[in-house]
Amino acid sequence: MKTSKLFLTRAASSTCGRAISKFLSVNPLTRHLSSLAAAAGFILLAVATTATAQTTYTWTGAAADGDWNNAANWDANGVPVDSDPATAVLTFPLNAAGNGKIVFNTNSVPTLNIPVLGGTTAATAGSPATPYIELLQGTMNLSLNSSDFSWRSTSNYTVLTVGDGNMANGTATLNLSGIGNANPRYNNGTNNYLINADGILNITPASGFPLVIGRSATIACTITINGGTVVVSQPLQKLTHANYLTSYIEFTAFGGSFTAIYATSAQANIGGSTSSPTSWEPLDLAAVQAAIASKDFRSAAGLPDPVAVDNGDGTFTVSLPAPAVPIQLTITPNGGNYDFSWASLAGKQYDLLNSIDLATPVATWPVYDDGVTTYANIPYSGTGTNTLTGVLKSGPTRFFALREKPL
Repeated sequence: MKTSKLFLTRAASSTCGRAISKFLSVNPLTRHLSSLAAAAGFILLAVATTATAQTTYTWTGAAADGDWNNAANWDANGVPVDSDPATAVLTFPLNAAGNGKIVFNTNSVPTLNIPVLGGTTAATAGSPATPYIELLQGTMNLSLNSSDFSWRSTSNYTVLTVGDGNMANGTATLNLSGIGNANPRYNNGTNNYLINADGILNITPASGFPLVIGRSATIACTITINGGTVVVSQPLQKLTHANYLTSYIEFTAFGGSFTAIYATSAQANIGGSTSSPTSWEPLDLAAVQAAIASKDFRSAAGLPDPVAVDNGDGTFTVSLPAPAVPIQLTITPNGGNYDFSWASLAGKQYDLLNSIDLATPVATWPVYDDGVTTYANIPYSGTGTNTLTGVLKSGPTRFFALREKPL
């Protein structure tokens, strides 16, 4: 059950005639903001290492036909060049400088002739590997022909970015299917996925695969949730084991969330060796909470720990809720009356409460009635700000509280 919230403030009486100079707060109940795109000082900017050997192909959509194979839809580098045209999948050659990448930074994303992304699990120089991807705007479906994203990472690279972090540009949704191993297929490197506040990443692992986060102490994956959303349609693997401490899921801004499916008892007891466990995880909410305690789910420095909830449908969500803030009720004298305003939320309604005695518990205060209007069940304005204009004064100096409650 959701709890109603109150914010208390004082209004001058009609005999006083002076402007309100301060707000009084008595045990104010608070509400969580529905989202906060980024908190100052806590935004993580992760950028792939740049090297001259990399080639970046940028989709412009200028031809307005959605055709991947139309060079007019790409910048001067043209259509991404396949390292092995004889195959039916798109790959870039592995090299020590990092793979080339493909950038989509317009809402007009490809809709025709989108290739399947490929990549070999043999991590040798020159072998075909999956391109780095940046989807900054729009909604796109990409699929893999292999269970691995075979990025070369002899260092740390942001190999997948969803969203540009600017809500004004719209959102970015990447539906990625066919992925099993999120980690690189090369020693001494880390793949990083970056999901910004305007980004949604939906991962559908290959049939029969969990999402494998770690591979070894030197082959790792980090998922950086910078206010965005990640949803995985299978359980996880190799996230919490002691051998995979370099692989984790990190929240770097408020509002981010990670959702996945619980493993079944059979999946959780597959076993494997100590050095390479094959058990799927997590089994239940307690296991998720243990993963938070062990920092497999973690927050960036200066942020609170993430929290986990059981969604009641076989899935769990780990998130970093926005901090609690009070509802600020503003009162402005208007002639002999008052104007009220406050930030409001969709799906909520409000009661304006009042009392002439602060010693009375706020929960017992009645709804204010100025003799003309009873200020109860005030609906959301639709604009994010509610206002009451010309509320009549009644009686001596009194205090007001705002109660927020679900519709």
